[in-house]
Amino acid sequence: PADREATVALADLYAAGQRWSELRRLLQQSLTSARDDAERLEARLRAAELSLTQLRDPAAARTDLRAAAELAPDDRRVWELTVLACSAAGLREESIQALERLSQVLERAGDRLAQTRALLRDGSRPVD
Repeated sequence: PADREATVALADLYAAGQRWSELRRLLQQSLTSARDDAERLEARLRAAELSLTQLRDPAAARTDLRAAAELAPDDRRVWELTVLACSAAGLREESIQALERLSQVLERAGDRLAQTRALLRDGSRPVD
């Protein structure tokens, strides 16, 4: 639907009915009518999370997350979900790279506690 309120209502109905494929398709369609990068980012993140958690499709999630990273390279949610998507896909090196990127984002934001937690999740990298 072209109307934003109708799109939100339809998305809620799809989610309530656990119609995940339809919801993903709706989120993809909403990208064309997004008013700005903030709306595009939210649609990408929601689609990525949906692909990862409900559709069990880490490859689709990674596609949305790459687009989200272009929109907001310093958004921690992008990198948190990227770590999860890469891990779910068995992509250890990419997961490590995403963790390192998340650590950089958190450091710039001054969130040392979250940075340490992010690095500890991996276990293969020592924390400075």
